[in-house]
Amino acid sequence: MSAFLVIDYEVSYVESLHQKAYIALIMSMALAVVLASAGAWVFASILVKPINQVIQAAIELAQAHFDIDIPITSKSKIGE
Repeated sequence: MSAFLVIDYEVSYVESLHQKAYIALIMSMALAVVLASAGAWVFASILVKPINQVIQAAIELAQAHFDIDIPITSKSKIGE
């Protein structure tokens, strides 16, 4: 006893499905790259902001401006 599954589609239909799947894959990959880039940009800007504040304070100190203030918003040991 044997069983056969016969699928009879036109070649053009299968090719159009293949092309649509390929386009969907490319669009999904492009969206993933855009979202990952945006996330990396936000993450990097969050990390760099305090460093830039310290750099600006160091520049002010080098110019003999000793009345500078760096706001500390962290509750961690580093922020204390």
